[in-house]
Amino acid sequence: WTGFCPTDPTITTATLVARGLPVYRDALTCLQAVRALMTYSEFLRRHQAAAARPPARPADIDVGRASTLLAAGSGVMTERASKEVLAAYGLTVTRERLAQSAAEAATIARDIGGAVALKIESPDIPHKTEAGAIRLGVAGDAAVGRAYDEIIAVPQSYNPSARIHDVLVQQMAPAGVEIMLGIASDATFGPVIVAALGG
Repeated sequence: WTGFCPTDPTITTATLVARGLPVYRDALTCLQAVRALMTYSEFLRRHQAAAARPPARPADIDVGRASTLLAAGSGVMTERASKEVLAAYGLTVTRERLAQSAAEAATIARDIGGAVALKIESPDIPHKTEAGAIRLGVAGDAAVGRAYDEIIAVPQSYNPSARIHDVLVQQMAPAGVEIMLGIASDATFGPVIVAALGG
């Protein structure tokens, strides 16, 4: 791996490279390259195994329900409505319910168990963080009640004309990498899908 052979002085770094062989002057970079080759080999095996299986839709997909939900929506869909569509396509979503009062929010939070997230439910406030209409990691009846009161008051200062569909009390997602997925139909480009890191 060093490009040196004591029994054959014609073997040098230059001659090895000329023959298309990799030469490393440091053991660490050499082993990193070996590991990269192993990882790529594992990827190829997984890809070949997946290619051998014909693609199939999961059995629990309800395309009819998803189509009905999409047809019923107009303009920007709320998070809850969007997740109903995702659930119809078999994706796992968080447990959640709408609350019409602080007391109801506390009851829902107890039913969900553990810390919850509270978010305004409004098609006119799609960016809840910017509006200050979201509270994360809320636990206990009193804290949930306070969070509800704070969130329900947000539209008065952020967007007084916003249509409000109460407050969504939602199971907290576990820590992890957040990704964003989006789809749109553009007049010029046609269907467009975006996938990116969230946040």
